[in-house]
Amino acid sequence: MFDGAVLNRLRIEQGISLKRLAARCGTSASYLSEVERGLKQPSPTVVDRVAGALGVAPDAFYPDAPAPASIGRMLKEERRGRGLSLEEAARRAELPARFLRQVEESAITPSVDVIESLAGALGIPLERLYGGGGALAGRVRALRAFWGLTQAELAERAQVSAGLIGQIERGETLPSLRTIERLAEVLRCSPCTLLLSPASSQADVQAALSPALRRLLADPERHELLCLISSLDARELEFFMSVLRLARQAGLVADSLPDASPGARRYTAR
Repeated sequence: MFDGAVLNRLRIEQGISLKRLAARCGTSASYLSEVERGLKQPSPTVVDRVAGALGVAPDAFYPDAPAPASIGRMLKEERRGRGLSLEEAARRAELPARFLRQVEESAITPSVDVIESLAGALGIPLERLYGGGGALAGRVRALRAFWGLTQAELAERAQVSAGLIGQIERGETLPSLRTIERLAEVLRCSPCTLLLSPASSQADVQAALSPALRRLLADPERHELLCLISSLDARELEFFMSVLRLARQAGLVADSLPDASPGARRYTAR
């Protein structure tokens, strides 16, 4: 559910009045006030406009959803590696320092525009954020398969050529950030989910897995399954777990899975 309190906090932190934000989004201040107080749920179109006006990804307003892999840590490491203070990096990217701090702390999922600005300010090659063509290829291919789309269907919905999708999935080319943004919208994930390199996106999860489960997921096909699960929202994950419970009760799968380490329990539905 859209969290109006998050909208209120972001708006105030950026010093934007309700009237000014409403003008940017093509809606009324009274309507946004009701959204902030939780009296109304905005349409996807309004959410996209508000997110664009505040420089955040739409999923920033849904804190109960599983958090996408953090790109903030990568940006923080790059900034420190270049000897830049947070304030200097924010100035170069023309962003409020407080906003950049929240990005680095993964409190906010940045929009593609913000990622592009920060990459330019820090002098980071975009290829480094992509994690290489192979990593991006696997995510696009896995998510496309998960949603049951052909390359042609994904291309049509993302308004790109089917040939480009084929090149991306084969790791032969790296698309522009705008293309990644369109692909993420069709594949129902954050652009950061497609962008982040494997070392950053998987380190925390892998640390929580038992040795047996790590060996199991070493298989490329099973690894794609992990990528698919990581893209689910809270409702989809609960549905997945419900199906698994029913399958166990019916004796279709083993009654137990390999024991997970304590940290892994954070990633399971209750």
